[in-house]
Amino acid sequence: MKKLLLIVLIAIAMLTLTFVQQALSFEPPQVEWSKTYGGLGIEYAGDDFVQTCDGGYAMVGCTNFGSGNADFWLVKTDRDGEVQWNKTYGGSGDDIALSIVQTREGGFALAGYTNSFGAGDYQWWLIKTDATGNIQWDICGGTTYGDFAEDLVQTADGGYAVTGYTQLAYEEYDAWLVKTDANGIVQFRQTYGGGSSNSIVQTSDGGYAFTGATFAYASGTRDDVWLVRTDANGDMLWNRTFGEPDKDDTGHDLIQTVDGGCAITGERDWFGATDMWLIKTGVDGYEIWKKSYGGAGVEVGRSIVQTSDRGYAVAGQRSVAHGSPNDVWLVRTDSDGKVLWDFTYGGEQEDWAKCVVLTKDAGYALFGSTNSFGAGTYDFYLIRLASFVTWEHVFKDPCRGTVLKVSTDDHYFQFVAPEKEFPIKQDLGMHVKKCPFFTSITICYEDCDVKLSCYALDERFDFCVACLRDMNAAKTYLLTDPPGTE
Repeated sequence: MKKLLLIVLIAIAMLTLTFVQQALSFEPPQVEWSKTYGGLGIEYAGDDFVQTCDGGYAMVGCTNFGSGNADFWLVKTDRDGEVQWNKTYGGSGDDIALSIVQTREGGFALAGYTNSFGAGDYQWWLIKTDATGNIQWDICGGTTYGDFAEDLVQTADGGYAVTGYTQLAYEEYDAWLVKTDANGIVQFRQTYGGGSSNSIVQTSDGGYAFTGATFAYASGTRDDVWLVRTDANGDMLWNRTFGEPDKDDTGHDLIQTVDGGCAITGERDWFGATDMWLIKTGVDGYEIWKKSYGGAGVEVGRSIVQTSDRGYAVAGQRSVAHGSPNDVWLVRTDSDGKVLWDFTYGGEQEDWAKCVVLTKDAGYALFGSTNSFGAGTYDFYLIRLASFVTWEHVFKDPCRGTVLKVSTDDHYFQFVAPEKEFPIKQDLGMHVKKCPFFTSITICYEDCDVKLSCYALDERFDFCVACLRDMNAAKTYLLTDPPGTE
């Protein structure tokens, strides 16, 4: 009898484990549509694009269909990727746009570099346009060496912070940060010797953080990922490096995470074998963890966003073997960098993603370049992935009658409690709970509790709302039920 009972318990445990493993397997979203933009020549994607306030997209890069060898190219589309207008900016030389932001009044700011204008070899170039791409002002600057702008942000005071690097000699760089006011008047320029800068954020305290690569501060004889933190005037507070002595490591993009630290993506290269890299730091810049993703080919992280569950989506490129063509690659992780799913897309030639954004309806959009599709040698490439938001229900809680919202987003439940409307014992805000099998959250009031429980059964996701003071009043909802309000 005991032996039979043991066999039954083992069988139940195995079935439960199998179910949990199935529930934990996440599938990437489907491609909703993809578009290419360009002519018979060459159009290279910049490092940034944005979803605009009207739900459309604005992309930058360069095109050889313009005044010179290459011009800044700004393309504005509607929400379905159909071109509404496009503009070129440049002179008789090379003008390369790499970064864009939509400004608070609805216009755009573009940053890159030019040798059509300015006094040096290459100069950084910042352009401000109105909502239809007409230039309102522009400014270029730099040294007698080559100065290359890589990224910009609009700052809290309405001005702009532009970062990049000066190439002093072969493989010898200095990073820099230029701050302007809202009219493009330079307020300060700071230089940081011994490295390059590829991406910048304004931090929550009004300072800045940027990432790139450094040889001067590296741990060995090759470049390390470089993270620099400054105050509001650009004065360095500290810098950190991440890497290994025998590998070239570069940071391509960073974000400030919700906990005040940073997340950096980039690449680690060792004699041609390159992996995508994701590094998580604390507020002080010291490493909390790092992960690499890749195989026998070339994998590079170009862009990163933090998702609603505090995980990450990293976009870039991958190839199945060294020397084979690249494909667009998107990797979705949890908050510890564990891969939940990944998405690969492309054709027979070179395709890569330079930037990813979380869309307003909780989907993903990817921007990059393609040589597999389109009209010319290389074209802009925009891919829209389907939204994961499939269900939402708003209801009055059984304790107070105040409104709570439960929704699904990327296989995660979100419980939203409007804490300002009633006293709560603990700061709850938005709760994001993974629901592979069973989980619950309790909202604590001064005089009673409301418990929200969600569970999965036969690949259905249910949630139950109950006042702990009156469990008989509990209501259970299925995601197959029609969304609504009650």
